[in-house]
Amino acid sequence: VGSDSYWVDSISVNSSYPSNLRGTYTSGIFDTGLNNPFDTISWSATIPSQTYVAGAPSDALKIELRTGLLTSGANCSIGTIDWTGSDWQYVASGASGRVSLPAQFSGKRCVQYRLTFFTINTLYTPEVNEISIFYYNTIPPSNVTGLIAAPGDASVALSWINPSDINFAGVKIVRAT
Repeated sequence: VGSDSYWVDSISVNSSYPSNLRGTYTSGIFDTGLNNPFDTISWSATIPSQTYVAGAPSDALKIELRTGLLTSGANCSIGTIDWTGSDWQYVASGASGRVSLPAQFSGKRCVQYRLTFFTINTLYTPEVNEISIFYYNTIPPSNVTGLIAAPGDASVALSWINPSDINFAGVKIVRAT
């Protein structure tokens, strides 16, 4: 869902890891434009072997997700979001992959992810190169309006007004004889 600049919004501390061995990045809130079913999340990360105990690279990165409903305002960035029933949920870990998202994330408009980085050596840290959250837009766009068919010499000129829906992709004209 869109792209995000990587800036550190917050660093949190977990008592089971010293504070210099754990950090958390929380993304900005993304707006899909409509309440949609979320499908999958994919990510690509570089996890140096110096960041985890031998044989356990999935311990170096944890990905969590939450989705919410926009209850007021123009969009998820400036509006009021109802996160009820969508506390931070673990979805994946490790260097890279793609996983299906459970149904609990579907039917909502706003989405946010949180990354937790772990290391056993403060000279090295996992790096996330890309995160993509995929969703389906199941609400069809509005119809075109103002259709005009102007007959010409062995032709017909068509004109119309496209809807302003964000999920409108185009018009397909089919000729029948």
